[in-house]
Amino acid sequence: MKKLTCIYSLIFAINTFAGEFYIYHSPQSSVPGEKIYSGIELAQMKRLGIDYQVTKITTDKTLEEVSKEYSHLKVEPVQNFELYDYSNFQWHLNNPGGTITRRITDIDVVEIQATAGEDIQNIADQDQQNKKVRVAVIDSGVDTNHPELKDLIVTKPSECAALQTYKACLSDRNTDNEQCQAQFANIDTDGDGYPLDCQGWSVTNTAYPGVDITGNPEINDEVGHGTHIAGIIAAPKDGIGINGIADNIEILPVQVAMNSATDNPIDNIAKGVLYALENNAQVINLSLGWRFQFETTLMRDVIKAAIDSGVAVVVAAGNDAHSDMSYPCAYDDVICVGASDQTGNLASFSNRGTSVDIIAPGVEILSTWPTNIRSRLFTQDYNYEYMSGTSQAAPIVTGLVAKLMSRGWSSNQAKIKLFKGAREKREKSDFRF
Repeated sequence: MKKLTCIYSLIFAINTFAGEFYIYHSPQSSVPGEKIYSGIELAQMKRLGIDYQVTKITTDKTLEEVSKEYSHLKVEPVQNFELYDYSNFQWHLNNPGGTITRRITDIDVVEIQATAGEDIQNIADQDQQNKKVRVAVIDSGVDTNHPELKDLIVTKPSECAALQTYKACLSDRNTDNEQCQAQFANIDTDGDGYPLDCQGWSVTNTAYPGVDITGNPEINDEVGHGTHIAGIIAAPKDGIGINGIADNIEILPVQVAMNSATDNPIDNIAKGVLYALENNAQVINLSLGWRFQFETTLMRDVIKAAIDSGVAVVVAAGNDAHSDMSYPCAYDDVICVGASDQTGNLASFSNRGTSVDIIAPGVEILSTWPTNIRSRLFTQDYNYEYMSGTSQAAPIVTGLVAKLMSRGWSSNQAKIKLFKGAREKREKSDFRF
């Protein structure tokens, strides 16, 4: 693998397309074509000292001819840009081997020899995925506005409309908040028991006043973990940014933790799984875990109920570098994933043991990052970030399972196919595949 060098500025390829032109004119005048700015935007621009409208026209005339036609106005060719493609930074999709630099602390790096082909061996697999698969990311939330994720999020238009109405009521100084809560806070247009769940649910937040269920629809990811997971699974293969594992995926965000502190109870996860089941998730990704002393019957029963209903549950093995039991990795029938590195060996931090079913790439994985949080390691573009952990290995497997289920396989068939497709182990570590 080539050494990854930092590119400190985003590269734009500016292309000029003949036949498309911007005409700059007064907002009060009219030019036939597509108006670029709405009335609201024009007012916003005017407050900034920008007082003109722009109309885009399409014609077979040259720039010189259009400039003569609109000699009293400013004319410019339409400019389009291409965003930088970061797929070459995704070694887990295509590992060419060679010398690479691995970060071991914030300031220390070491060079290692990567092994060619130690990736998911799936990059050339373009078989059609006919069935849309719903994947629940039970995590720290998801940035639903991220350019690579916004079109993948499960969205309920009627719930979104009701949520907007409720918030508009609260923001109206002439309306009493209690009146808004009584009138709108319990609207549940789809009858799933979660009012106003426009794009997922957060069990970590307090319920809206007067609502008799844990949580509310505010799922903003202030940590980055869940957004990173979602991108690994499903970022579109469109030549922009990164590539996810699977196509034809919709992401159901379920927020069960807002940070890494110990004030995130295990029952949050159980409630999150229940929400995922109520909203028809077919695959659940749990990039989280806990030790034996925190194990609960509630959690075990909810996971069993998910699996018994035909849902695939993929979980992270943990990052404690030991072979002791951890949960939910130790549960029967979940797919427990450890992490491998660019050499194909078990990552130094990854848990191991008889409960670990399979290992997948989990070191320096590039994926999506919340647009309101500055990335620390991937400085080319703050919408992306490197992360390492079994948390990153699990969604790679989640994506592969979802890809198989999209082709008509059941969750159990996909699991068997996944294990049969794993290569033989090259080391004496205690994990299965």
